[in-house]
Amino acid sequence: MAMKAEYKMGHGIPRGEKVIIKIGPRQADASLNVEKETWMLKIDKPDLPELEFPSLENAVLSAVTILQEDSL
Repeated sequence: MAMKAEYKMGHGIPRGEKVIIKIGPRQADASLNVEKETWMLKIDKPDLPELEFPSLENAVLSAVTILQEDSL
């Protein structure tokens, strides 16, 4: 069974420019790149590079998928 994701916005930068996604002890940060108007996703896994997405929805869905697969 998949673990439930928790979401938080803001945390040190203007609301709407960063979303924190947590599943269990794992975390991913989706941050808006204002210049490119894309979302950068950084997952707390050292072997994964920072990923870039055209929308927040794509970044969050990818983060949830990666974090859930990693927690199995």
